Amino acid sequence: MKKAGAAWTRRDDDRLRRDWARDVPVPRIAERLGRTPRSVSARAAVLCLPRRITRWGAGEDRLLRDLWTAGAPAEAIAEAVRRTPAAVFMRAQALGLTRRSAA
Repeated sequence: MKKAGAAWTRRDDDRLRRDWARDVPVPRIAERLGRTPRSVSARAAVLCLPRRITRWGAGEDRLLRDLWTAGAPAEAIAEAVRRTPAAVFMRAQALGLTRRSAA
C-alpha cells in the first residue's frame, strides 16, 4: 500500500531508524514502508540519521558498464545494483560512459 503524501507515523519512523541502522538499502526501506526512496531519504534527514555514502565496488562498476552499454534503462540498472537511478547516472559519468537521457 502506497502512502504517497501521508504523514509519517511513529511506527514508520521506528522502522526507518531500525532499517537505517542495519544498512538496509534505501529502495528496500521505501518498498517496506510503501514510500518512495526520495521520501525515505528526506525523512532520514529530518530524523538526523547519519548520511550514507556507499562506495561502488568493482563488480557493481562492471555490471553498470555492461548494462549501460547494452542500453538498459537507468531504472533497471539501478535495481540491479541496488542504487537510485540518479546514483547510476552519476557513476556512469564518473566512469566516462556516454551521456544519455533519463528516459
